[in-house]
Amino acid sequence: METITLAEVLDWLDTGSPCELTVITCDHKQKKGGEELVLKMARKHILRPADQAAISAAQPKIESKRNPGHFENSTRNMILPNGEIRKVHIRLIRQFNGKTVL
Repeated sequence: METITLAEVLDWLDTGSPCELTVITCDHKQKKGGEELVLKMARKHILRPADQAAISAAQPKIESKRNPGHFENSTRNMILPNGEIRKVHIRLIRQFNGKTVL
């Protein structure tokens, strides 16, 4: 089976192009996970300025909003074709477009 490095996967995700990911679930708070999850036609969720303006207009002003800290937590938000947003821990990505992630 072909392999790909995590750095190459992250470069691809940053383009915003759709891809297929196989990840392992993990939830420390609820102490469950370990299942394989396949995300087909997923792409990195990128909040564009036009989207941000629409969200700001629709929602009341919030004084403080928690920073997701994607870089510090090694996570990325992935948007699925049905509009669902899933948070993925990049170190738990096992396959990317049919290639094993190293």
